[in-house]
Amino acid sequence: MKKFTLLFIGIVAILCFASSCSNKSVQLRILKKEVKKNPQSAQSHNNLAFFYEETLGDCEKAIEEYKISLQIKPDGNLIASNNIAQCNYKLKRYDEALKIFEQLVKDYPNNSRIHGNLAMTYHQLGRYEDAEHEYKKALELNPNNEPAKNGYEIFKEDIKTKKIGTEGKGTE
Repeated sequence: MKKFTLLFIGIVAILCFASSCSNKSVQLRILKKEVKKNPQSAQSHNNLAFFYEETLGDCEKAIEEYKISLQIKPDGNLIASNNIAQCNYKLKRYDEALKIFEQLVKDYPNNSRIHGNLAMTYHQLGRYEDAEHEYKKALELNPNNEPAKNGYEIFKEDIKTKKIGTEGKGTE
């Protein structure tokens, strides 16, 4: 029952956020209260972190909460690990994001989303051959992965526009 309640609170909070609830401070207080009531709940910390990241745009606080979630549930906590890497990417800490995404690909080799995230990071770092490989792998695993499709299209445009070869060097 406790898991259902936490999941329900998370879903209600996310739906409320998605529908542009006007009072973000109220939602933040609700999520913080849930963390206080259930400090050992990885899901409660993930919900709060997601709010910081997506609603408030505060990746630093989000990373703190995702890390707490990982301390509580270190194994199989794909959401927290992936989101820490995504926050690092948003903060332009590409090397930190890369380390996490590379480990996640090892841990979850059949996860199209992770391959797509790794591809975007390689692309950003100028590792074009690696980026192309990961985009192709993401789309092989899931041809309907829209972020990977879009990222691969942008990647191909960049190669064409900037005359970048997939050997990882530009010709500008």
